[in-house]
Parts: sequence; C-alpha cells; structure tokens
Amino acid sequence: MGVKHLITKEKIPGYSLNESQAGYEFWTGEDAIPVIYSTNQLLEESVYKRIPFPENQTALIQTAVVPAMTESKKFNLKSIFHEIVCQLPESKDTQLQICALSDGYEITAENDIELMLTIDKAQKEDLFAASFFVENLKPREDMYISIENQSNLLTAEQHEYANHNKHFTYLLGVSKNQKQIKITLGKGSYRLHNIKFFTGSWENLKQTGLCQHPFIPESMQWKTKWNGIGYTKGTILAEPNSYLITSIPFDDGFSIYIDGKKVKTEVVNTAFLGCKLPNGKHQVEIKYKAKGFQTGVCTTVIGTICCMLLLITKNGPRKAKARIR
Repeated sequence: MGVKHLITKEKIPGYSLNESQAGYEFWTGEDAIPVIYSTNQLLEESVYKRIPFPENQTALIQTAVVPAMTESKKFNLKSIFHEIVCQLPESKDTQLQICALSDGYEITAENDIELMLTIDKAQKEDLFAASFFVENLKPREDMYISIENQSNLLTAEQHEYANHNKHFTYLLGVSKNQKQIKITLGKGSYRLHNIKFFTGSWENLKQTGLCQHPFIPESMQWKTKWNGIGYTKGTILAEPNSYLITSIPFDDGFSIYIDGKKVKTEVVNTAFLGCKLPNGKHQVEIKYKAKGFQTGVCTTVIGTICCMLLLITKNGPRKAKARIR
C-alpha cells in the first residue's frame, strides 16, 4: 500500500517494471500511498474491526482508520471480492494424507510438501485471497502453510512467545485466467476449518481518492538535533474534518506540531502515527525523542568522569613514588 519500490523476481499487481539486473526485477508502485498525507475519507476503528477478511485489507486503500469520528460522514467502501470454489486433492500417500471433512480437511504431512490448488473456473481477476482456521493436532510442534510466496505460522504452545495464530489469511497477486495456485503444506498433523477462497480485481482499487494532499517536506532526510531529538517538517493542505495520516509506527516518543502548536497524537490505521488536521494549509513538524535518551547521556557522562577520577587516583601515588626514588 505504501511501498513505492520493490525488488523481486515475481510480478506484483499495481507495480510496473523499471529494469532487470542479475535475475532481479525493480518495480515501482503506480498507486503507492505517500508516507505522510491528509485525508477526510475516514472510517471509525470500531466499524473497521467488524469488516471481514479480505475486505478489511482493501479498506485501508480506500479509507484511513481513526479512533473515533466526531463528524458523521458515511463512506461507502467498494466490495471488490467474490467467493470462489477451490479444492485440495485428496491423498492417502505415506508422505501425505489429506482427508475431506464436513467443513474442511484433515492433513498429515511427514515433510513439507508442495501441491497445486485447483481453481474451479479460470478467473479474470488478478487478486487471490484465502482464509481458514487451523487446529494443530500436534500442539507442541510448530506448523505452517504457504500459498505462493506468503506463509502463515502457528507456533508450538510451549513457546514463551507463542503467537496463537489460528486464523490463516493470504492476499496475493495472480495471473489472469490462472487455473492453479501453489500451496505448501508444512510438516505436521492438523485440521483446516471454515475454508474460503476469493478473487478480485486490482483495477477496482485505483484512484480511490484516499490521499487528498501529500506532505511536502523541507528536506528529504530525517534530521537529528544535538539533544537526540529527530524531526522532519514541511507543509500540507487539508480539507475540512481531515486527519494527518502517516506510515510511521505509533510510539509515545513522537510529538506533532501544527503551526507551532503541539497537538494530540493518535493511533491511525490501527498501528500508525496520526492526528487531527484543521482545514487549510499548515506547517507540520514531527519530532521523536527516544525514552531514556537523557538518562543514558547523563549515565554515560557520570561513568566517564568516574573512570577518569579512578585513573587519576591510581596513577597519582605511583608517579609520586617514582619521583621519590
């Protein structure tokens, strides 16, 4: 969504090929969203959380998600996906067993195995999505499933930071009229439930009008002051009831100044930095101060002074004895 350039060996929908070198291809996002922009195409977070997959993925290309909306403005999201039928081939091989269940499959794989997922009918769309729930029958072992170049992992229960990721979702680009999708079943024993597959067209997501005004920075580099505070500043336009939206992960160390006045920072798009913007043209400055920076500097200075004093007190008596001799 906000990635302008990619280096990959695979074609990505929404990106155009610039050049090829050493087997790699350099792609540019035709509709990549700026790192910082303003918009009043907003969706309240409580509403966004009720949108099912995969529409919740494309919603972020059409609207910005904000904590709460004081102005009642209804924005109609485009629904670009439709559900299709795909089937896994049944198998009773010694290395792979796939048994159909009433709502999915039970799979036992002795090793990682690749197979082809057959699409019921060749589709003309270039987006493919899949969603299902996983029940690990060997919960003390990790398991994963990949579709094309995307993977989902469910870690073992005993891991200190077990991810409890039992809902596997995938959204990827495919060729038009593609009849098969590569799927890699990871080693293990597990069941897949409530399996759903979708296709959609990237063309329907172009020119959504989300990015109304981009941020124009004074400098293309993030600067750092002598006191450790990083910052960037520039200008931006805003329509009525707008928000400043960034692709910068939210952190309490950030502060935003609009026309020299510090404003309240908010979590936008469920994880990123943003704030409300009044109508008109504004000077914007975003600052970042790492927690504990000053404490760290003071500790370093005190430690350095202590070391110097320790060296002086040790070397002083030695030099005095040397002179007496």
